[in-house]
Amino acid sequence: MRLDICEALYALPGGVVVERRRSMMKPIAYFCLGIVLCIINFVAVEDKNGALGMLLMVCGVALVAYGIFAIIARFAASEGVPYDTEARRYMVRRERYFDHELLKPLSDAVARGDREAIDSMPTTNVARLTLVEYRTPGTNRTAWAIYEYVDFSNRLYGEVKIVSGK
Repeated sequence: MRLDICEALYALPGGVVVERRRSMMKPIAYFCLGIVLCIINFVAVEDKNGALGMLLMVCGVALVAYGIFAIIARFAASEGVPYDTEARRYMVRRERYFDHELLKPLSDAVARGDREAIDSMPTTNVARLTLVEYRTPGTNRTAWAIYEYVDFSNRLYGEVKIVSGK
């Protein structure tokens, strides 16, 4: 499902949206913060079994573990995510599921680029219709694609709709 919408975004003129790997700075910062909390626990806290000592240790170990797993996951990721070069931000992915009876109103709302109409439609937990949305936070650049579940696979319904503008 991801390829159709991402390829349409990457094909925008002028290289507005490019494929890019996520930065390693946040996971490294979390890892370093966890190390600092553990060091503070060993150096500054006298009662290691007290509430403060346990809080620092648990938070420090959790941040170190999260940092390690996030760094490994980002190194292992072979593909990038859409990056809006004008806004200098990564595009955020969102999936919503709808009942099949909403196919016509949903496709009409996507064709018009009517965000309010899409947001007002009731969602469900069953992925009969899947609306995949990539949006740049803080701007109006949005891409929508509707996928219909048919014969044990998701198929693109219609075309990918991209709305750009400030």
